[in-house]
Amino acid sequence: MESNQKQLSAAFKQSSSKLALATEGILVGILAGLGAVVYRYILTYAGAWQQALYQITNFPWLIALFLFLGIMGALTGILVQLAPLSSGSGIPQVSGELLGEMSMRPLPTLFSKYLGGFMAMLAGMSLGREGPSIQIGAAISKAYTKWRKHGDLSQRILLTSGASAGLSAAFNAPIASTLFVVEEVHKNISPFILIPALLASISADLVSKWVFGLTPSFAIKMDQLLPQSSYYLIIILGLVTALVGTTFNQVLLAFQRFLQKHFPNVVVRIALGFLLTGLIVWAFPALAGSGHDLVYQYLEMPWPLKSLILVLIGKLLFTCFCYGTSTPGGIFLPTLVMGCLTGAVSFQVFSLFIDLDPDLLANFVVLGMAGVLTAVVRSPLTSMVLVLEMVGSLQNFLPVAIVAITAYLLAEALKVAPIYDSLYDRMRPLPQDHKEKEAAILEFDVPLTSSLAGKKLADLDLPQEILIASIVRGRASLVPKGATTIQAKDRLLIVTSKDHLAATKKLFREAAKT
Repeated sequence: MESNQKQLSAAFKQSSSKLALATEGILVGILAGLGAVVYRYILTYAGAWQQALYQITNFPWLIALFLFLGIMGALTGILVQLAPLSSGSGIPQVSGELLGEMSMRPLPTLFSKYLGGFMAMLAGMSLGREGPSIQIGAAISKAYTKWRKHGDLSQRILLTSGASAGLSAAFNAPIASTLFVVEEVHKNISPFILIPALLASISADLVSKWVFGLTPSFAIKMDQLLPQSSYYLIIILGLVTALVGTTFNQVLLAFQRFLQKHFPNVVVRIALGFLLTGLIVWAFPALAGSGHDLVYQYLEMPWPLKSLILVLIGKLLFTCFCYGTSTPGGIFLPTLVMGCLTGAVSFQVFSLFIDLDPDLLANFVVLGMAGVLTAVVRSPLTSMVLVLEMVGSLQNFLPVAIVAITAYLLAEALKVAPIYDSLYDRMRPLPQDHKEKEAAILEFDVPLTSSLAGKKLADLDLPQEILIASIVRGRASLVPKGATTIQAKDRLLIVTSKDHLAATKKLFREAAKT
């Protein structure tokens, strides 16, 4: 009990210094940005070498190639076996870390993520760098906060900052990266969390731009605006992208269940995944890698409609298969590529019935990205800002907003859960043995619409594991009493145990909805 009191005291002391956390957010952003830049750099080389691997097609070379793929797959499986939380994208794992239900070991996780991601890209797997970059940033931040001996609250704030910086360095989109990590991963938009995360994202973006230049991640040039007379097509596109996104979510989970059931040994599963990837990439080279270059190839020389549909279906299935093997790698960028392909397919279908300007193809490609990403992750605001930041243009904000909201509404109506929520639910939290329950501190901002507003603390009937230790109202800090009435826009400082952190977050989030 005494150690818990010391930990709480240290955490309160650290949480009181916004300036210190903001400053450390910049430092964490630089460190995480460098980590993500290194990852992006080695994957760029892996992608180039992967193309060379599959160019030679004589029989002896193919035998050597598949032997090489099998060895790489087995090594990747061993890495994942040694660091289980390095599998997949890493976004659910970071969520689990923030909820206190998972605990990754920074160095083994980083080693597995770097080497496993490199080998996956070298093999041609349809996986991206964005989710892993989030986990890389979070792992670097965790190592830093442990070295600095931070308390629980400041550790989680800086972990969020590191994750945001990792995504920013991968996408060159600092604002959207902050929104995504705070909204989707941390699931609590508080200025106390937002400011360090934003500063970290900007710092990481500067690091990334210093290495890779100022060109946006998706430099898609839109020569003209979509005429308002064609806006009804945007709504149709939003419906189509919602169907593609929700289908992807369901198929990915089905692949994951099937592969884990029939190939429970992760080393065997990943090794077989690498071998099948070799066959698929050798037969259909257009499906290799994340698909980033595929978009540019299509825009330079559009394919026939049938070929485009086949590539879209193939990309969807291949991405689901690759992710289902548990290989380190993300689905963020392949999701955006599927969005581009969906927008291109829709444009060509619309063109069969309507006289559309060919220059509008790029617009539909960008709109498709926003729609499919929204349907998959269910964060429309983040999707809109991310797509517009990546393409480096705000001119199409209204069409992007329309397609994102349309896709969101249909995906919600279909009752298909957001992919990262589903993936997290499928992961079993790591067992943690404690001599005594460790304390955890949570901040919660009371929304205007929350059912908590207007209630007295004595009427909340909170579980005994949850204690509201302080209420920040404006610039004043109140000592809570039973008769204290909670007001909208109050910031609650909540103390619970790490075992109950996830349940506590869920309890207050549910209260915010009603």
